[in-house]
Amino acid sequence: MHNPYRRSVLLITLAVLIAGWLGAYAFTLWRLRDAALSGGLEAATTQARNFEQHLTQTLEMIELIALGLAPGQSTESVGERFGAQMNDALRKAPYLRSLSLADAEGRILYSTTPGNVGSRLALRGFFPDLAADSTMIHIGQRWQGRDLAGAGAFTPLAATKGAASRQPAFIPVLRRIGDNGQPYWVVAAINPEYFVLHFTQLLPETEGRVQLLRHDGTLLLSSRLDELPGHSQAAGRVEDLLAQHESGALAQTLPDGAAVLTAYRASSRFPALIAVHLQRETILENWRSEARRISLVVFPVLFALTVSIVLVWRRQQRLDQRERELAGQRKLAASVFEATTNAVFLTTPGGDVITVNPAFERITGYRADEVVGRNPRLLASGVHDRAFYADLWHGIQENGHWHGEIVNRRKDGSLFHGQLSITAVTDDAGRLLHYVGVTADITERKQYEAEILAAKEKAEAASLAKTTFLATMSHELRTPMNGVIGMTDVLLRSAIDDKQRRQLEIIRASAGALMSILDQILDYSKIETQTLQLADAPFDPAALVGELATLFTPPATAKGLRLRSCLAPDLPACLHADPVRLRQILTNLLSNAVKFTRDGEIVVDASFAAPDRLCIAVSDTGIGIAPEMQQQIFAAFTQVDGSTTREFGGTGLGLASSRRLAEAMGGSLEVASTPGQGSRFTLCVAARRD
Repeated sequence: MHNPYRRSVLLITLAVLIAGWLGAYAFTLWRLRDAALSGGLEAATTQARNFEQHLTQTLEMIELIALGLAPGQSTESVGERFGAQMNDALRKAPYLRSLSLADAEGRILYSTTPGNVGSRLALRGFFPDLAADSTMIHIGQRWQGRDLAGAGAFTPLAATKGAASRQPAFIPVLRRIGDNGQPYWVVAAINPEYFVLHFTQLLPETEGRVQLLRHDGTLLLSSRLDELPGHSQAAGRVEDLLAQHESGALAQTLPDGAAVLTAYRASSRFPALIAVHLQRETILENWRSEARRISLVVFPVLFALTVSIVLVWRRQQRLDQRERELAGQRKLAASVFEATTNAVFLTTPGGDVITVNPAFERITGYRADEVVGRNPRLLASGVHDRAFYADLWHGIQENGHWHGEIVNRRKDGSLFHGQLSITAVTDDAGRLLHYVGVTADITERKQYEAEILAAKEKAEAASLAKTTFLATMSHELRTPMNGVIGMTDVLLRSAIDDKQRRQLEIIRASAGALMSILDQILDYSKIETQTLQLADAPFDPAALVGELATLFTPPATAKGLRLRSCLAPDLPACLHADPVRLRQILTNLLSNAVKFTRDGEIVVDASFAAPDRLCIAVSDTGIGIAPEMQQQIFAAFTQVDGSTTREFGGTGLGLASSRRLAEAMGGSLEVASTPGQGSRFTLCVAARRD
């Protein structure tokens, strides 16, 4: 009866343990699911708070702009103040399309977009309703069009699904200023694309959506492009809960059938709110992944526990349980040893191979029985010298391990690259038991790296050859061009009639222009091939600026421009640098300033920054440069307008050569520009005092 009783006890124990593990497993999964959903609500709440703060700051900026216009002023004074402040504010507000000033009837008096002036707004559809004595922000529904001029109300029901969201649109926001006797409306056209981009950067559409709504529940925009604005109840139960709480979180199903975790938050000051909807299925998928990971741990443990108890029951020895656990661990280690794709070998402290894994046989070509008892040096390729192996063993003896790249030889004589790690294994007393070596075959990776390097070198050689050819051709073309110019000058000094003289002068001017282009190409090619040599000569920076101002005053005056220079009081009288190249850069900058300026003035500022920086800035009131082009203009053969019908000519090498010359002189050439208002090029080079 002893054995049956023991078997029953062991079986009951086994069943209880398994049931306990399964119960704990189910409870853990339930807790993790609950934690995942709670975490999703917390994440949605955090994002709603962040998006609401961003929205509130945007509306606060509009209100501050409106409050900055003093009430009680005349139309003219308000317009002048509005124009100055609004243009400055718009440059700092990428979320706005325009800022405008409207009278009490909605007629646009002033706007940062001139085309809006004269348009008349329909002062309806705003929330809250407009009132004569209103002093708060009013938000309209989303309007079609890029700006106020020609804007129409958004009509999503008449639009094909998804098409309306791709049309240009804006959200009008009104703020009343002035007294009751002479009220005005400040009109801000909010760019919805800015908010959609901001929302999708922080919350991808695959994970959820962000909605911007008015307090009356009207949807203004959504990060989900196929969700049309203008509808109510788009945020589900949020509109009902908003009447009780300004913020909250809930699980719900949206009108389009999406199961989501929602967090909403109303603006603390304005009649708008943010609703963040996280896809419930996405959050639960993360929980399922965690559940699968836990299952990979729990079920093997349950299996191991069952096997252990069965072994105890069969052998009836409590001490054998530990041995079988150790045997299981050894089996696991052996399976890893057998399954790994890297070559693994074990050696005695003397270096004789004890065992190798199948990957070792596959990589080296040696069978296990061919290497057991032999030293791993049978793989030596002869590529490495004695010092390499001396460093290898020194590292093992000093640190207990060595890691690096090695070239070994296979059984068939071919070489392969390996990433080798050798580790010394010791017992608790520190005695050396054996060495473990692991080699990853990186031959293909090394070949790929070599191919990439060869391709890079080939590309660089081709680029250098093209640049050298360009320099050679430019240099060779200068000789016949000098002949053309020289012979033209000789003919001009001879007895010719007026028609022939005009024709020769055209030839000489064209040849001079071509010679200037060749000089630019030659300078650029010298910089690219690193054959440019800089001088170190003394010069007077004030005199240099004066000479250039004198040179460019006539063409500037001919266009009705004023050219003046402004020299710092502490500008040294003598500096050392390359005045020829400095003059060349400034000539390019002044030439461009005259070329691209129709009216106004050109100013040259010069200053010296201790200990050795000469800075010269050329400012103009010309056409300006768009932000996206302000770095491209420094690329070779690039202009602001690269079309064949551009108004201004040129090779596009002037600024490219100038920046490279500035860098060669230990400095820089930077630009700051506003389209329609002008540009400022700042040149700083290394220059030491005399």
